[in-house]
Amino acid sequence: MPSYYAPLFKPPEDFASHEFRYKAVRLLGSGANGDTLLVSIKDGPKQGHLYALKCLRDPDDVARKHRFDKEMQFLADPLHPNIPRVIDSGHKIRDGKPHPFFAMPYFPNTLRQFVGSGLCDFAHSLTIGIQLLSALNYTGSSGIVHRDIKPENIFMSGRQMFLGDFGVLKDLKLPEVAEFDDEADFYTQTELEPGPRSYRTPEMLKRLKGDGNAKIGIESDIFQAGLVLYEMFNGHNPAPEIKVDGPVPDEYQLAPLHQLGGNLGGRVSMVISSMLSIEPQQRKKAPAALEELNAVLDDLITMRLTTTGEAL
Repeated sequence: MPSYYAPLFKPPEDFASHEFRYKAVRLLGSGANGDTLLVSIKDGPKQGHLYALKCLRDPDDVARKHRFDKEMQFLADPLHPNIPRVIDSGHKIRDGKPHPFFAMPYFPNTLRQFVGSGLCDFAHSLTIGIQLLSALNYTGSSGIVHRDIKPENIFMSGRQMFLGDFGVLKDLKLPEVAEFDDEADFYTQTELEPGPRSYRTPEMLKRLKGDGNAKIGIESDIFQAGLVLYEMFNGHNPAPEIKVDGPVPDEYQLAPLHQLGGNLGGRVSMVISSMLSIEPQQRKKAPAALEELNAVLDDLITMRLTTTGEAL
């Protein structure tokens, strides 16, 4: 994946915590807050084990460090099986400055590699959607808004998905502090440039147009998840693409939504359509969407057991 940021940390960089020593194997990506590297533990019983290590690029940037710390704190002990957990943390000294880092499980595949490849059939897409909504049910009840849900940030391990990269999360439980973002500078053109331009929500578009009253809440995550689900089941994203070097559209317009065939497909399409309402308050909430997709899965299992003798 091309990066809009020049990495500060690259292989064969070494990192050390109180528990482990790591050797960087490959640069996985560089984002606004820092660099993510594939690292291998150098010694001890876990030597050779691979992890993804994220290191803050500029510890003097107060806003970036604030975001980095929020991500690390949230992922230190998430109580949900579809959200990866920080397994180690430490500091990398560079030019006399401590650059905080944290290590997490490494997943070589993302949902992007499955979408449109034929690897996501109806049943697989359905179970991934249920897991994604289950994760959002947890984050939403915890007052966390991810703000960056897209196939590239959904990691795959077999049939299990993990919602990752909480680098731009918003914690609704904390007071908004202007000097630390939260909506103050996040949606400027400078911040937008490396962002998920095809996964922006209507309220994000309003922020780009200068509407200071447009708030990015849990409903925005529901919309982005709806785009991901639609893309899984239909093979394309119906959202408008906002060009980096082009004008921001005046109105948010989705492409006409295709309805899946059959009773089960039609029910899935209804759930997705309800998640993609332009008005945030009209979107179906995660618990209700989760309940309906689970009902579809139950009926699918019953149907397949009857016809083929196999559940999925």
